[in-house]
Amino acid sequence: MTISASQNNPVGVGIVLRFGVWLLVFSISANLLLLAMPIYLSQIYDRVLPSDGLDTLLYLTLLILFCIGLFSIFEILRRTVAQKLSVHYELRTKSALLEHGVKNREIDRTRLASLLNDVTTVRQFLSGRGLFSIFDLPFVPIFLAILFFVHPWIGAVASLGALILLFLALGNELMASRHQHNTSRLYQQSTAKSSEILRHLDDVCAMGMGKAQLNRWQRTIVDAVYSSNELSAVNGVFFGLVRFARQAIQIMILGCSAYLVMSEHLSAGLIFASSIISGRALMPIEQFVGSYKQLTAASVANNRLKHWFNGTQDASNMPAPLTLPEIKGYLRSDNVSLVPPGATSDKALLRGISFEVEPGEVIAIVGSSGAGKSTLMRVLASVIRPSMGKVSIDGFELEQWDPEQLGAEIGYAGQESDFFHGTVAENIARFNPDASDEAIVNAALNAGAHEFIGSLPQGYNTNLDTVSFNLSGGQKQRINLARAFFGDPQILLLDEPDAHLDKEGERALVAAIANARARGKTVLFVTQRMHLVNSANKVLIVDNGMVVKFGPREALMAPRDTNRKTEAIEDKSSQKTLENTDH
Repeated sequence: MTISASQNNPVGVGIVLRFGVWLLVFSISANLLLLAMPIYLSQIYDRVLPSDGLDTLLYLTLLILFCIGLFSIFEILRRTVAQKLSVHYELRTKSALLEHGVKNREIDRTRLASLLNDVTTVRQFLSGRGLFSIFDLPFVPIFLAILFFVHPWIGAVASLGALILLFLALGNELMASRHQHNTSRLYQQSTAKSSEILRHLDDVCAMGMGKAQLNRWQRTIVDAVYSSNELSAVNGVFFGLVRFARQAIQIMILGCSAYLVMSEHLSAGLIFASSIISGRALMPIEQFVGSYKQLTAASVANNRLKHWFNGTQDASNMPAPLTLPEIKGYLRSDNVSLVPPGATSDKALLRGISFEVEPGEVIAIVGSSGAGKSTLMRVLASVIRPSMGKVSIDGFELEQWDPEQLGAEIGYAGQESDFFHGTVAENIARFNPDASDEAIVNAALNAGAHEFIGSLPQGYNTNLDTVSFNLSGGQKQRINLARAFFGDPQILLLDEPDAHLDKEGERALVAAIANARARGKTVLFVTQRMHLVNSANKVLIVDNGMVVKFGPREALMAPRDTNRKTEAIEDKSSQKTLENTDH
């Protein structure tokens, strides 16, 4: 497995080389110091014992203790370097993945979550013993060469043993690769299904889908566990064979060395020295086979990451957008169409939508359910990109704006009131560390959320992790609106902001929209309620992904006999409206 180090890889060539060089240096030093013990034993048997040299024994013992101490230091150092490499890899790669996900809103979020898990898999391998076995493998031929120098027979036996271990490792690769890919795929599917169940837990419980969804997940996880057991069985068999082979080879080397001593072709001290060196020569192969499951999992994960980063090459090579002048709020949609991936043009969600909005205008977007209103709002908010056409603000397409600058000037409130882990204040402030208390409170006041926030256990400092379950739909929507109003954005994009509000909340929302209009803000909102439509000065009627009518509210909301088609669409929308109120 290799860590890709192209211009698309966040780890980079420099970091990989820097850590890799130090790992190699410490691995060389540690492996060379392992020769100290066999040299010590050979000297004890061949020099110290025959001569009763106590001084020689003392100096040799002190020297070997020093070498063992150095060996321990180098082992600590290379473990530290491996840990730092894994940390750098995880931080930079996950940051690059999340940054790309933020900049490319239409990314497959399930796949992105899977890629983040892949980064963790690679990181665990980089910080484990499996990486060390790779760095130790190049020393196998060196130790074998030393054994040949001791005696060709010993070298031949050790080399034969190394070949047997290598063939076993190759067999492990051939037998385990299929199971590894299948296991990884099944576990990803089971994780996706379990996340889906938890994400829609209310619907699962309310509609009695628990058993069906649980069975659906269990079928996948059982297949994954079965495949994992098969993989573990294969790896276990080969690991056992490798361990048996290594010990058998060491016994053969001891026997061969004893025979050579008896035939006076070898000194007695080299019996144990040869055994230790042969053990060290074969150990990396055994460790490699033992960590093979982790290695293959990391390799598969890294290949997926490498493929993904290579696929983002065009986007990464694009120049960064410039910081443009302050947004004024001129919004233009020019022939915008959106076709879902893999679908044909007749299945388009949006079809050639064109309109213009000037600062100070308030646009009510109405239409039947499924007409494309929410999809249009997501396109305008740069959450998804259109398949054709373009959306521009102040004459510049959305892609030409710096995402941070554009995001700060857009107040977007989607239909779902999703919050991040943190306090009410942090969520309203969009987690801006420089947000002032005054700006947070003003946003809550505009959304009509200030009073009910005061009734929470810790007010604005209440952690939403603990109370969000007890908040009503209207309360959640008010916090969502407060987040949209935070920072006094120039453009407000509100998707059914009144869906869960009571009369008091509606009045606060209408007042906030009127205030925004008076201050020259650009406001677009989706609604099914005619009460909120009256706060707009223009109406955009959407049906089947197309603009049916766009113009002044007074003209489009004329009496029935002068505009039957418009009213028919509104009636169809009104039939689907539910009056949800705060609890």
